[in-house]
Amino acid sequence: RTAMDSVRRRPVKRAVGLVALAAGLGPVAMAQQAPAQPATGQTAPVPAAALVAQDGVQTFDLGFFKQYNPVTAADMVSRVPGFEIDDGEVLRGFGATAGNVLVNGERPSSKVLVTEQLKRIPADAVAKIELISGSASNVDVRGQTQLVNVVLKQVQKGASSPGTWVVDVRMFQFSNRLGGQFQVTKSFSLGETADLTLDFQLPNLRGRVESFETVRNPAGQLTRYRRGFGQPNQIGVQGAGVLKWRPTAQDTVGVNLQYSPTWNTTNNGQTDYRPSGAFERSRFGFVDFTDNYTAELGADWEHRFSPEFSVKGVALATATGVNQDDIYNIFTPTGTAGPNGLATVQTISRTTEGGERVGRGFATWRPNTAHTIDIGLEGAFNFREVTLDIFNDTGAGPVATILPVSDTRVEETRIEPFITDVWKLTPQLTLESGFIYESSTIKQSGDEVKEREFSYPKPRLIATWQANETDQLRASIAREVAQLDFAEFGTSINVVDESSLIGNPNLEPEKTWRARTEWE
Repeated sequence: RTAMDSVRRRPVKRAVGLVALAAGLGPVAMAQQAPAQPATGQTAPVPAAALVAQDGVQTFDLGFFKQYNPVTAADMVSRVPGFEIDDGEVLRGFGATAGNVLVNGERPSSKVLVTEQLKRIPADAVAKIELISGSASNVDVRGQTQLVNVVLKQVQKGASSPGTWVVDVRMFQFSNRLGGQFQVTKSFSLGETADLTLDFQLPNLRGRVESFETVRNPAGQLTRYRRGFGQPNQIGVQGAGVLKWRPTAQDTVGVNLQYSPTWNTTNNGQTDYRPSGAFERSRFGFVDFTDNYTAELGADWEHRFSPEFSVKGVALATATGVNQDDIYNIFTPTGTAGPNGLATVQTISRTTEGGERVGRGFATWRPNTAHTIDIGLEGAFNFREVTLDIFNDTGAGPVATILPVSDTRVEETRIEPFITDVWKLTPQLTLESGFIYESSTIKQSGDEVKEREFSYPKPRLIATWQANETDQLRASIAREVAQLDFAEFGTSINVVDESSLIGNPNLEPEKTWRARTEWE
């Protein structure tokens, strides 16, 4: 894994005991408690599943979710029958990464995963959840055959919602150490036209992994085996805020902010043995992430000139940074005496800086009851800059190990005009057609200097047929262009296996024609 991956991916852990405490603060908290047990010999009644509307929208009220004792909107959406959350993180562009969950019919101006955003919404703040099947003309997302819309209660002027807090405590095997997470969320009314939601989290992941690995040749014969351990300590803070403001009857403004610094360290060690059991090599190290953070600021503005015509603009900026320092003591049976009597001391220093800037604007026009047309333009700038320095000291002083493409910067500039038409041919048949044309330039500097230009047409077609009151058929075909992993443009190393992944300046995004048919 790259330095960035090692920070973002949570450590593998074995939980022996798990205690989760969750409560809503305020009078409504009592409604979130588990329902009372029925009298002996009776079974608890099951709430009605949904109210099914003729336009293919299923509405789930709070009574349906009460049996699951939800704490956040994430708990509720995960219980919607026949629906699976799609975070939309593998495609290119802000519009393509919308996922399939909306809040009050809109997509927040954020690229934080939908599953994470839903955890910030208390269950008590949800009025209902809508499952929308087929192309819908009145929502903020295109290209999905199925959507969930989380409809929130309106906060009264000067009031605030009950606070929701969650405590997750874990005892980890091998280490006998406690870890977990604390989260508190609260919404406020800032008058008749503005609402503010604040979320604060304290993740504390203190795990330990013990492993056994074997290495075999192509004939299946054992050539080496290894015993190892890893003990990560991840302590962080995450603060987020969401502001919704309605300055006029025709305007809506949204602001999303998140900042997440973490202070992580990892102790690890591996010992290699020959098939006979003879000692071959040991490596014990300490990894310190001296500076590690992610930040995001997004804003959107929508103006409705009339029920038939509106415009919307979105601006988004993200930033990430990682400074990682490793030090390893390496022992071999025949190693020469190095510093402090050790065979070899290896030090590794890695830095990563990255970010994204996105601007998106589009207009929605409903010329008649049968058509809804979106037309707009999106522009984006992405960058990632990495450095990697390796030194080995066998007693005569540090000696640098030079790897290609270890100090490099990658930049991408992309522009995408797009148009979409949602056409309701009949009350039972809807057709969504869309076209995006992507033009991008990728520049790489540092150890490797290169510049390339790409262009991709990305059409799509989605048809929805409501055959009768209980059956719906959906079919779609689209050309998708996957997101590039900028980490693969620069070189990374695997210390345990003593291998390196050399950066590839010739990477191109994956292009796919995807067809899908669904019957519900």
